[in-house]
Amino acid sequence: MDEIHLTVTINAPITAVWKALTDPAEIDKWEGGPAIMDEKVGSRFEFWGGEIHGTNTIVVPKKKLVQDWEYGDWPSPSTVVFELFEEGDVTRVELTQTGHPEEETKDLIDGWKSFYLGAIKELLEDKQKQP
Repeated sequence: MDEIHLTVTINAPITAVWKALTDPAEIDKWEGGPAIMDEKVGSRFEFWGGEIHGTNTIVVPKKKLVQDWEYGDWPSPSTVVFELFEEGDVTRVELTQTGHPEEETKDLIDGWKSFYLGAIKELLEDKQKQP
């Protein structure tokens, strides 16, 4: 098993970033849907119509979200931790993923950068540019 650490700075308030991580309507906007998600510990979630699914294990609103992720034929769930840090009108997101198959590390990093955190960054920063 391998470990992934990524830091993404998003030019948007922490409330908007949190909403993009936890609100199904916002998740649909960055193309992670259809999604099932809420902010309750123990609740199940689904992204991309269930392709990625799992359980919220720790929820500290606007600060920390920890999830057990299940995908494909993984032998056990992977743990994904999102930590949010407010820096003025900018939000720094620190992501850690552990427990995933080592041979999938590169693809997972690419996915986080392109289809998940990268997509959230693009959506929210485009919203900030609109008059």
